[in-house]
Amino acid sequence: MAIASDAFNSTQAKFQVYALEGVGMGIEDGKFAGTDKNPKTLFDEDIDGLEEAGKNFRALVQEAMDTGFEPITFMDMLEYESKLRRS
Repeated sequence: MAIASDAFNSTQAKFQVYALEGVGMGIEDGKFAGTDKNPKTLFDEDIDGLEEAGKNFRALVQEAMDTGFEPITFMDMLEYESKLRRS
């Protein structure tokens, strides 16, 4: 899930909120191997204003957490980077 905008330092801009679903094939030769198929788009919408985009983003995160997913932590990132370095 991500929220993004190409308008630097603006809260009134248009923001893209999107969520993708996919399963990676792990790490090969020190790099993320990608997915077997292209990721599936679960949600993709352009929203006016950061506040409204944030509401949509938080709702997507909560929905994912309600179904058992957990946010990526700093430790998750460190472990992933460690695996990359070892391969």
